[in-house]
Amino acid sequence: MHYVQESLAPGEKILKISGYHWMYVMGGVISAIFFFAMAIMILFLGIIYHFYDFTTLPPWKIPLAAAELAMSDYLRAFWHINVVVRVGAMLMVLMGLISIGARMLVRATTEIAVTTKRVILKRGLVSRRVEQMRTDFIEGDDINQTIMGRIFNYGTVKVYGTGTESIFFPGFTADPLDFRRALQSARNMAVQPHAPQQQVAPEPAAQVAAAPVAAAPTLQTN
Repeated sequence: MHYVQESLAPGEKILKISGYHWMYVMGGVISAIFFFAMAIMILFLGIIYHFYDFTTLPPWKIPLAAAELAMSDYLRAFWHINVVVRVGAMLMVLMGLISIGARMLVRATTEIAVTTKRVILKRGLVSRRVEQMRTDFIEGDDINQTIMGRIFNYGTVKVYGTGTESIFFPGFTADPLDFRRALQSARNMAVQPHAPQQQVAPEPAAQVAAAPVAAAPTLQTN
């Protein structure tokens, strides 16, 4: 949260810091597993057809042919298979690493925060894009959560401002309900200083009734 902390105005405090949920990275992990599996399959078929003729070995006999080969045969055949097969497998591995690294980079360079004066969304590492809205301009917000989002506590948040201004936060925003509570707290803080003060009518001055003074009894002398 370097940008958020560096951009705080005097007297401004952070109420909530959020970001991408870890499930966002899991999407890249699943993609990487798929690409790694494709790389293994390409190498496996390349090695099998290095020892067996492609025209004489039907696909349903591949498991039997694989069982006949020793581990040393696989290791030795790796350096003798077609270069195109090895390059294709390496490309699959590279795409898997990119799918993980790209999502980790996006998660690390995205900053989401609610302060006492603003709501902030910052994206980018080299080229930076910042969206922010003053809390006293916020009119409402929407939260959308799928079944998986409710289970793992992430969702999509949209903040509406005055006019057509709005901010769409990432679909994997972590803890969206707590984020909404922070928004409401910030809005309340922004509204309270401008709330009209009730004028209290002055109380009428107490009227003190003058009590009659009793005359002192006179003593009669003979």
